[in-house]
Amino acid sequence: MDPTVTRRGLFDALVRFLQIKGIASPEGAIEVLGPPHQSVCLFAIILSERAKPVLCVELMQLTGRLHPTIADVWLLTERESVALLQHYKAAV
Repeated sequence: MDPTVTRRGLFDALVRFLQIKGIASPEGAIEVLGPPHQSVCLFAIILSERAKPVLCVELMQLTGRLHPTIADVWLLTERESVALLQHYKAAV
């Protein structure tokens, strides 16, 4: 697993991107879930209704999927998580 990818790192990158896009109080707009230990890199991103218009298209482009993995949850592999971090660092 890439040690640079953390739940907190993904959350912070998404919050910064939402702020750039003008979403007020973005901290409550998303939730990022991850494993309790660093041996597995799989993250789940849950978007609120106000974050969906901004982030769904971004997640579709980065993952190549046309919709969330399960219900409203986007599951990201390690490769997708690294790509997401790189994308949002470049956007900031």
